This record gives sequence, C-alpha cells and structure tokens, in this order.
Amino acid sequence: AVEPCPKRPAVPSNMALAANPIPKAALCTNSKDKHQAEDADRCRVKRMSAELVLEICKERSMWAQPHLNTQLYLNYKGFETIEGLEAYINIRALYLGSNNIEKIDGLQGMKDLRSLQIEGNRIRCIENLTSNVELRQLNLEFNAIRRLSNLSHLTKLQHLNVAKNAIASLEDLDELKSLPCLENLDVSQNAIEDTEGVVEFWASLPAELKILRYHGNPGVRSIEHYRKRLVNALPSLRYLDERPVFP
Repeated sequence: AVEPCPKRPAVPSNMALAANPIPKAALCTNSKDKHQAEDADRCRVKRMSAELVLEICKERSMWAQPHLNTQLYLNYKGFETIEGLEAYINIRALYLGSNNIEKIDGLQGMKDLRSLQIEGNRIRCIENLTSNVELRQLNLEFNAIRRLSNLSHLTKLQHLNVAKNAIASLEDLDELKSLPCLENLDVSQNAIEDTEGVVEFWASLPAELKILRYHGNPGVRSIEHYRKRLVNALPSLRYLDERPVFP
C-alpha cells in the first residue's frame, strides 16, 4: 500500500507568533547550521559523471547524444576528477579550465582530441595523454607543475602553455626537445632562475618557435642583452614575451 503523505503542519498566525516568539538563540542556531551545511556542500568532492556531463551539455546547448559533440565545455564547475567521458569519442576540443582537478585522466577514448584546455586547476604532473597523439594545443597554465614530462609522443603539438606553474630550472623543460612541431610556447611567470645557457637552450630546440613567452622568470633580469641575443638565436621568432619581433 502506498503510504499517505504526511500532513503539512499548520502555519502559525501572526498572533500566535507574537504570543510565542521564536527564541533568538534558536534563530542563531538554525542560521549557523544552514551556513555549516552550505560550507560542507562546497567542500564535498565534486566528481564528474556521465549523468552530470549530460546535464551540462543540455545547460550549455551542446548535443545530448555524446557522439555528436566535437567540443565539450566542462569549465567552471568545481570538478576534482575527470570521469564519465567514455562515450564522448569524437571530441576535438575539451575545456576543463577553472576546476579543482588534480590528475589528468579519463581521456583515453578521445583519440581525435586536438585541443585540451585544462588551465587553472591543481595538476602537478602531466600524464595519461598516451592516446591523445593528435593534440595540437595544450593549455596547462596556472597549475602546480614542476617538470615537463610524458609529452614526447605528442609530435604534432604546436601550442603549449605552462605559464604560472612551479618550474624552477631549464632542466625541467628538457621534454621540449622532443616536440618538433612546437610553434607557440608560454613558460612565463614560473620560477626559473637560470642565467647561464638560457639563449643556448632555446636555440637547441628542434622546433622553429614563432612565439616564445619567457618573461616573469627571476633569472631573466640578470641575462645580459637578453632580448637581442634571443632574437638573433631564433630567426623564426615573431613574438618574444610581450612584444612583436620586427625583421
């Protein structure tokens, strides 16, 4: 048998409230409990799921059928994990920026992925991109990466942004030597203190860089004739730091 709905309690009249006012202490307690519940809800790990991704697709005017989407916008949602994307096999551009993601994972089915925007998260290590060999753009700005790694198989990568991370030396950028198609690179605002061999390092890369942003690293200010030497060492360069390079 279906249980009847409980009867709704009668709303007290103004006279009744006046006669029996709610104690201030109770009001304060209720308010405090409400704020604590809201804080707990915000602190709860927000896991990505197929159901939640579907809701976002509807909310942001994307296709409800996963295989029809070539772009997926999952940014600004507070996610801490990447999950539930197995059905999104035709994605070419994935936007995961401004979440709380700690680990790159769950992208194995996106074999045609060309652009991965995962800036503004809590990623410490570049990993689990083995299946994404078609990547052309990778944005990892404003994370917690200390060293470039696991990129050597991305031979088609053209744009890489690792600005505002925790990279402390040129040695931590050695992986760049395995990226022959790199054209646009941003490693600005890191913690690189190297002053010796900087120009030689950039000149040794196999790629013909057109855009290089290296400003904001503490060692730059101590490199004599920094801009002039870099421009001369990289003849393909068209933009250095925040200014264009004129022929």
